[in-house]
Formats: sequence, C-alpha cells, structure tokens
Amino acid sequence: MLEAIQSHLKIKIVVVLLAIFIWFFVKTENNYKYAFRIPIQVSNLPNGKIITNDIPKQAKVTFWGKGRELLTLILNRKLYYNLDLVNIDDSQVFIPNIHNIRLPHESTIEILNILEPDSIYVEIADLEMRAIPVLPQISIETVSGYTIVNGVKLSQDSVHVVGPKKQLDSLKYIETEKLHFKNKKHDINKEVELVTPKIKYIKLLENSISFTVDIQKLMEKRLVEIPVEVINKPPNYSVTVIPSSLSLTLIGGVDVLLPLESKDIKAYIDYTKVYGSKNKEHLAYIEKINGVRFTDIKPKGFKIVVKKIR
Repeated sequence: MLEAIQSHLKIKIVVVLLAIFIWFFVKTENNYKYAFRIPIQVSNLPNGKIITNDIPKQAKVTFWGKGRELLTLILNRKLYYNLDLVNIDDSQVFIPNIHNIRLPHESTIEILNILEPDSIYVEIADLEMRAIPVLPQISIETVSGYTIVNGVKLSQDSVHVVGPKKQLDSLKYIETEKLHFKNKKHDINKEVELVTPKIKYIKLLENSISFTVDIQKLMEKRLVEIPVEVINKPPNYSVTVIPSSLSLTLIGGVDVLLPLESKDIKAYIDYTKVYGSKNKEHLAYIEKINGVRFTDIKPKGFKIVVKKIR
C-alpha cells in the first residue's frame, strides 16, 4: 500500500513540474514590456581629470521583447548604459539616449525609452598629487624614571594624496589613527594606519607609515663654568659679562646626557635686546638641545660692561 502511494506521488510531482515547464515555455514566448534598472558606466574620462560630483549609478530603461529574452537580459551583468565623456570640458549636462545602451549580444529585444534619469550633470576637475604633512595621534606614558627623547619620529613627515585641486587646497594634514601606550620603558618601533580625510574624491596613496619612539632611562647631570657670550655687539666696543659663566642641571635620557660637556652648551646675551634697558641685570639665553631640559640655572642674572675701543 505504502509503495503504491509513493509511486502515485512521484507521478503527480512529475506531472506538476511538466505542467509548470510547459506554462513557463508558453508564457516566455509571448512579448512583454518591462522596465528595470541597469548600471551606468563612465568611459573616456580625459587623462588627468576626475569627476567631482555625484552622478546616478543606474538608469531605469523600458524594454520590449519575448519573455525568455527579457529574463536572460535581466540576469546578464554585461548590460549597461555607456556615459561617454570624450568631449567634455569642465562640466556638461548629458541627456540620456537609448543608443548609448550596450546590449551584451545581438538580440531582438527593443529598447523603448529611458525613464530615469532625465539628465546627467557631470563636472570634472584636474587631478593633482601632493605631499601632505602627517600629524601623529600617538601618546605614550613611560614608567617612572624613564623619558621620551625627541618625541614620536615618523618614517616620513608627509604622504602623497591624490584629488581635485580645490579639495587638496583645504587639506592641511593627514592624521594617523589614535594610539596610546602605557608603562613603556623600551623603544617602540611600529606601524600606524593613516586616516583618510572625510573629503570627497580624496585618495591616499599610502595606507600606513612606521614610527619609532626613543625611550631612555631618565638622569640628571650638573655642568659648571659654561661661558656666557654676547652676540650682536656694537662695533668699536668691548662688552664684558659679569660673571662670565653659569652652571645648570640637565635632565634627559641617559644616552643623550652622558656625552654632553660644558663646551656643548651655548649660553649668550643678545646686546640688541638689552641695549637701553634700565635693568641692571640681564637673563642669558640657553640654546635648546633636543630631548634635554635645563633647570637650576645659576646665576639668574648678569651685568654687562660696555667700553669704547680707541
């Protein structure tokens, strides 16, 4: 009994499928009018140019033909509307034309009309490439007793960016992604991703850059008898500084401070800045050294004696 039921069920399924196939075959032999969307593809964009406005991605087109061919056409990915920019100047309005629709092969399908869009506005501009400075968004906290020497050093201070001139003019820098390191006491050598600006039609030619951070053990070093000079002295005059030297304490990384001596520190008074001053004592300027901080400078002020040379 069960075998007879299963046998009849199989026959019924075959009959239904056959009926559906015959119905489908008959129906697809009929002609239909059907509208569907096809992609818009740009061609012949002039060299060194870029499109600077949003253009439609699809066109809605009405076709006429046999159902079977229409179904094949819908499923074919090679069907598209060709937007030819060969003769464009700076901007142009294009009126869609059915002759610009590219069918994938010879067909009896008839293209009736284009429903959308009714026009396509295209604006182009010169494509430029520039080197834009990189702004690192990297922060580091060292272990107590350690310090960062010379900050974050990037493998390159700028990256190449491509885009329209107008957009590039507004771009001041390229940021890295934000990174934060805690409790560091060893050098850092890593790569960091670059953040693409939220500006249309801008493209970075590099996605990341490397960076290093020199972390050294913190130390202090006292230097004495550093000579204080006078710069921009008037001609035919001798200028004497009293006292003639100073002492100070240097704070920085051990590798930076160890080789430094008093002769490596430049301290001076600019005569043009103190001339005519009513102050009896003047501050000495100490030229900066990367990664080094000066403290406990003695004495605080200096007298200058000016004598005319005969």
